[in-house]
Amino acid sequence: MAKISLKLNEIIDGDTLRRDLTALTSASAGDGSGPAVRTAVLQLLKARLAEGRKIAEAMLKQDGGGNACAERLSYLMDELIRAFYDFAATHVYRVKNRSVA
Repeated sequence: MAKISLKLNEIIDGDTLRRDLTALTSASAGDGSGPAVRTAVLQLLKARLAEGRKIAEAMLKQDGGGNACAERLSYLMDELIRAFYDFAATHVYRVKNRSVA
């Protein structure tokens, strides 16, 4: 049986997601702890999750690979969590002097 190409780069672009998350903090000088920014972050993450799931579903219908679909969805969630962690560490719980923390 031939191995199905996962095409993970088509599911979600982590770099673009990180840039979009950072852009949400531009009005607050990089501070992501305010309620407006948090709401926008939640909306963005939900939208990217929905987009990724839709793409994974289309790929499943095209190639019929259930295991491949599971790997794609796992990658999607991993990338969302990584980006959210990076956002929180950079814009919400910022440490001025990391050696003190």
